[in-house]
Amino acid sequence: MKSESGFAILTGLVYAAMLMVFATIVRGVVLTILWRWFMMPFGLPALGIAWAIGVGMTLNYLLGIETKEADNKDKSFGDLLIPATVKVIMTPAMVLLLGWLIHSYM
Repeated sequence: MKSESGFAILTGLVYAAMLMVFATIVRGVVLTILWRWFMMPFGLPALGIAWAIGVGMTLNYLLGIETKEADNKDKSFGDLLIPATVKVIMTPAMVLLLGWLIHSYM
């Protein structure tokens, strides 16, 4: 990593923490919607956002889902946050879009 000032690192850490909280909530909302579309027709009860967040976190822990580690030695902390932000926004959006398309043809 390139050398950065202490303020830039602190700002990046705060942003990363906020991004993690945002991503967790968004994933919970998407799981709640997908659950309503695909699981409730089987007679399963509705899944609230808090429960969806818990289920998602439990599955991530149990399944050991990890991301690929790229060679990021030459990138600054800020350069690493941009792709993470795009991923946090685009992945749930694409999953929800695909789920909506499948749900609309059921």
